[in-house]
Amino acid sequence: MAGAVALLLILATATAITSGGWVGAGVPTQVAGAVGVLEALALGRARARRPAALLLALPLCGAAVVPATLGLLPPPAGHAGAASLAASYLVAAFTGLLASPVPAAHFAWAFQVGLAAPLWLCGYWLGWVGLREHRGVLGVLPALGVLGVNTLSAPVMSQGPGPGSPTGLATLVAVLAALLVMGLAELGDLASRLRRLRMPAMAGLRSRYARSLVAVSVGVVGAGILVPPLTGADVTFGGGLGVRGAAASNWGVAPQPVGFSPLVTPGGPLIDRPRPVLTYWTSDGRAAYLGAVEESEFSQGNWSPDFPGATPTPRYGVTSDVLSAGAIPRDPAALGGTRSTVIAHLSFAGRSGGSAGSRGAATAVVPGFFPGDPVSAGAPSESLGLASSASIGSAAGCAGAAATCLPAVPYLDVIDVNEIGGSVSVPSVLSSQVNGGSVSDASVAQLEAAGTAYPAWVVSEDAAPLVGAAAPASQARQAALIHRLALSWTAGLSDPYAQATAIETHLRDSFLYTLTPPRPPAGEWPIVYFLTAGHRGYCQYFASAMGAMLRSLGIPAMLVSGYGPGIPTRSRSASGQTIYSVSTQDAHVWVEAYFPAYGWVPFEPTPFSIYGDYSPLLRQGEVPPPAPPTSTPPAAVPATPSRPVTRSRPSPSGAAVATPGWGLALAALPVLALLALLALLALRWWRRPRSLAGVWRRLALAGRLAGVVRGPAETRPAYAHRLARRLGGRGGVLLAPQLAAVAAVSGKAEFAASGLDAVDRALWTGAWTVIAAELARSLPRRLLALARPGRSGGGPTGRVAG
Repeated sequence: MAGAVALLLILATATAITSGGWVGAGVPTQVAGAVGVLEALALGRARARRPAALLLALPLCGAAVVPATLGLLPPPAGHAGAASLAASYLVAAFTGLLASPVPAAHFAWAFQVGLAAPLWLCGYWLGWVGLREHRGVLGVLPALGVLGVNTLSAPVMSQGPGPGSPTGLATLVAVLAALLVMGLAELGDLASRLRRLRMPAMAGLRSRYARSLVAVSVGVVGAGILVPPLTGADVTFGGGLGVRGAAASNWGVAPQPVGFSPLVTPGGPLIDRPRPVLTYWTSDGRAAYLGAVEESEFSQGNWSPDFPGATPTPRYGVTSDVLSAGAIPRDPAALGGTRSTVIAHLSFAGRSGGSAGSRGAATAVVPGFFPGDPVSAGAPSESLGLASSASIGSAAGCAGAAATCLPAVPYLDVIDVNEIGGSVSVPSVLSSQVNGGSVSDASVAQLEAAGTAYPAWVVSEDAAPLVGAAAPASQARQAALIHRLALSWTAGLSDPYAQATAIETHLRDSFLYTLTPPRPPAGEWPIVYFLTAGHRGYCQYFASAMGAMLRSLGIPAMLVSGYGPGIPTRSRSASGQTIYSVSTQDAHVWVEAYFPAYGWVPFEPTPFSIYGDYSPLLRQGEVPPPAPPTSTPPAAVPATPSRPVTRSRPSPSGAAVATPGWGLALAALPVLALLALLALLALRWWRRPRSLAGVWRRLALAGRLAGVVRGPAETRPAYAHRLARRLGGRGGVLLAPQLAAVAAVSGKAEFAASGLDAVDRALWTGAWTVIAAELARSLPRRLLALARPGRSGGGPTGRVAG
C-alpha cells in the first residue's frame, strides 16, 4: 500500500508540472519519476544497503531518463557516439533547467532531461528514504519542494486558476498522497521496531491506523481548500503580453495564450493551449507560411503595421483600396523578378475564419492569409499598403467606338494588411479562402549579387534608422547597441545577403526558444535585453531582433505575422495535394529583407523547438540535406515556408562518430544497472526464504539443476539424503547434516501439535544459511556438467552416473 501511495505522489507531482505551462514538460517527466520510485522499492525488497543505493543511483537514473527522452534528441546528435551521448546527458541533467548554452535545436530535449532527472531523484529518494528507511517527512520533502516551486512560478498558476484547474487538482492529490506516505512510513517504522523486539502487534492495528490516517489527511487537505488564506499577498510571478502597442511593456499582467496577433510586441510569458485554426493545401503540394500582416513600423523596440493616422507618422503614400475578388494590383517592379505564384486553399475550423464584426452584421472582417506576398484574393477585400508611382489603366484599356477607358488604379508596392471583407459585403462567417502569394525563386548567387541599389520608397521607410534624431538618449543608446552587435556578428561580410544569413544563423545557433523569457530591467527594450543578457524568447523576440539588426545595417527589412506551415495530415485534396493542419501553436512571426530586382525574401531566425520545426529556407538551386533514417512517413516531415526544404548547414553540435572503448561502456551503464538490480533481487530471494515451504522450493530447484527429482512417494529425509550424495559426487556426501536438519524440522512442523518453537526456527534458518552459500558455489559447476551429453535426471530410485 505504501508503495502505491508513493507512486501516486510522484505521478501527481509530475502531472502538476506538465500541466503548469512549462516549455518542454511532458510524459518523460512522469515516466522518470515513477521509475525512480519503483527502482528504490526494488532495491529495498532486495535488502540492499545504503552504499549500494548510492552507487547505483547514477546508472539507475540513466536507465529511467535516457529511454524516455532519447527520441526527443534531434539528429544527428541522436546518432552520436556513445561517449558524446553520455556526456550530453550528464550536462543536460544538471543544466537543462538553467538555459545552458546548448544548441537551439537541442533545447527541448535538454529541458526535458533537466526536468526528468530531478523528478527521478524525487521518486528514488521517496522510495528509499520514505519507505525503505521509514522516514516519511524527510522522504517527501523533495517532492513537496518541487510542488512549491511549481505553484509559485508555473506560467499557468500565475493566472490564478485555483484548485479546480488541472495543476491545482494534481497539486491537491500530491499533498494528500504526501500526508499518507508520512503516516504509512511511521506505521512501517513501528512494525519494524515491534519485529526487532519480537513483540506481537495488536489485532487490527494496521487497519485502524490506516483508516484514521486517511480521515486526518483528507480533513487537512479539505481545510486547506475551504479555509481562506490568512494573507492576500500575491507571491506569484506575473507576466504576459499585456496591452499591445508601440510603447507597451507587456509585463505585469497574466500570461496570454499563444495565438495570432497583428502586432509584434515582445513581452512576458505565454501559455501554449493549442486549438485548431485551419487546414490548407497549396497548388504546388508543398507547405507554406501563411502571412497576414506586414509590420513595417519600428518604434521603441516593437513592430506594428503602418496604419494611416497612426503615431508615429505613417509612410508617405499609404493608401487603402477596396478590391474585388481576383488579382491584387501589385507593382511588378516592386515584387521583383524570379518569383512564382502559389495558390493556397484554406478551410477554417469552426468560426476561426471570421464572423460578423463591427463594420456591420453582414460584413466579415478577417485577415487574409497568403502563401507569400499577396497577389490574389478569393473574396472581395480591402488592402492597406504603399501606393506605387505606376498605375493600372491606360489608353490600352480603351475599347469600342466611345473610347471608354478603364480608370487608372494605383499599383501597390507593399501591402501591410489585406482584410477579406472590409468595406465590402461578404458572408457573415467565412469558412474558406483561396488566396495567391508570390514567393521568391532567387538563388543564393543572385541574392549575393543583388547589390544595394534600393528603390527610394524602400530606403526611406524600410531601411529607416531605428530611432529619430530627436529620440531620447536612452533610446538612442539602445539603438546604437543593436547596431554594434550587428556589426560584430557580420564582421568581414560585405553583401546584404551574407549579412542577413549571418544574423539568422547566430540567432538560431546561440539563442534559446522559450515561452517564459526573462524579464528585462525597467526602461530597457525587451529585444535589447534578449540580445545582450537574456538570450531566450519566442518568435517575436527572434524576428524583432533580426529585423532591427538588419535595419541598423541599412538593409530594408520588415516582419510578417501569420502562421507557420503546420503539420501534414493523412488527408488529400481532390487533386491529390497533401492537406496541412494549423493550430494556434503555429502562430508565428518571421523576417523579410528586400533585395533589388528580386523583391522581398523571407528569413527564419527562430530556432527549432517543440512548438515548431522552423528551419532556414532553401534557396533556388540548393540541395536539401539527406533525411536521417526514420520510420516516419515522408509526408510527416515538417516543412518550411514557400519551399519546404532546408538549407544544408553543419550540425550545431558537430558530427559525432561512434567510437568503441569506454564510450560503449558508458552507454551500457543503464543495462548493467538493471542486470545488477535483477541479480540483487534473485540473490535476496535465494538467501532469505520466509518459511520452510520456501526452503523446499529452493531445494527442488537445486535438485533439478543437479539432476535429482523428488518422487511423489519419496519422503523428505530420503530425498535430502539422495540430494546430499548427488551434490557430493564421487567424494561422498555434501551438506548431509544441514539437509537432514531441514527435513527433520519440516516433519515436526507438519505433524507436531505444538508446531515449531524459536529453537526449531533457528535450526532450520542456520542450516539454510550454510546450504544456500554452498549451493551458490557448487551449482554453476553442476550446470556445466549438465551441458555435457549423456546426462539425465534420476527418479526416486534412479542412479545418476558419477
